[in-house]
Amino acid sequence: MTEYLWDGEMDCGWESLEEKVKDTAVRFQDELLEILQYSPYEKSRELINKESMAQFVDIARVMSEQLENKNTFVED
Repeated sequence: MTEYLWDGEMDCGWESLEEKVKDTAVRFQDELLEILQYSPYEKSRELINKESMAQFVDIARVMSEQLENKNTFVED
C-alpha cells in the first residue's frame, strides 16, 4: 500500500484540486467496497455499504463544487 504525505504545498490549481477530490472519493469508495468483504468485523460490513459510500461521494462532490469558488476557503 502506498502512503501519501502532504508537504503543505498545493501541487495543482483550484480546478485540478476540484477534480482530484471527486476522483479520490470515487476511487476510495470503489476500493473500500471491494475489500470490505474480507473484513472480520460484522459491524463494519453492516455500516459501510453502497448507500453509505454513495453519501460519502456526494459529500465530496459538494466540497469539490465549493472549490470552484476558492474565496469560500481563502481569505485575502
